[in-house]
Amino acid sequence: MPKARSRTLLVLAIACTALTVVLVAAWGVSIWGNVGVFSGYQARSPSRGFMLLQGVASVSAQDISPHANEPWRTRWFSYPAAPNLIWLPSMASDHRSWSVTLPLWIPTGLAFAATITAWHFELRSRRRARAGLCPTCRYDLAAAPVGAPCPECGRPTSTESATPAP
Repeated sequence: MPKARSRTLLVLAIACTALTVVLVAAWGVSIWGNVGVFSGYQARSPSRGFMLLQGVASVSAQDISPHANEPWRTRWFSYPAAPNLIWLPSMASDHRSWSVTLPLWIPTGLAFAATITAWHFELRSRRRARAGLCPTCRYDLAAAPVGAPCPECGRPTSTESATPAP
């Protein structure tokens, strides 16, 4: 397998793993307590912001024009009561406000699936290269000249995949 593609697969697998870890941590934190970033307050409620609460990422705004220049604040809220988990995404709006909520299990599940897929392809290509096989079609490259393309599919091979396994 060419080095650039192998490196790209490895970077993709590591990035997907990091994203999955961050989402799992955010999901756990949001179930234990709530954290938010807000700007402007009207009657003790944020006028716009982002919040992680009860397993959900929520973006909301309400009548933001009077508070457009207020600074953003970070707040931590902890609710000791059992969480009321939300399982489906929702969107609400009226003439003065809007809100979008996305349960964190959805992006976490998608990131986990991408992580498993990326690591599968990365490890499969490593096994094939180590066994002296073409990473694309699994043709045995033991008799192929070093650095020559695969005789079966024509894919360029690297020097380590053209050497036979001991």
